[in-house]
Amino acid sequence: MLPGSAERILKMIEGQAAHRIEIESTVIKGDDRRSFMGLIFGFVIALAALGGAIFLIYNDKNVAGLIIATTAIAGLVGAFVYGASSRRAERTLKASNLPQVRKS
Repeated sequence: MLPGSAERILKMIEGQAAHRIEIESTVIKGDDRRSFMGLIFGFVIALAALGGAIFLIYNDKNVAGLIIATTAIAGLVGAFVYGASSRRAERTLKASNLPQVRKS
């Protein structure tokens, strides 16, 4: 054995752990940013679609305006339901992977 090798190994492990924590932090921050930007862009698109639908209805294009409005609202509701469903499924999967506590 080399003198000080245990300390060098522990220092390497600590450096690797710090690096891993930094990478995970960067990934989480990026995911949060993408999620927030998705909300912003979804809101802008929905407002544009509803604004266009109102414009069409105002200009006596009732059928086209109602189709666009219905599609925009259905898309928003669908995205909400899909997001809620996938979050529920993810929580269920995580809960099933947790160790079970036995009651004595």
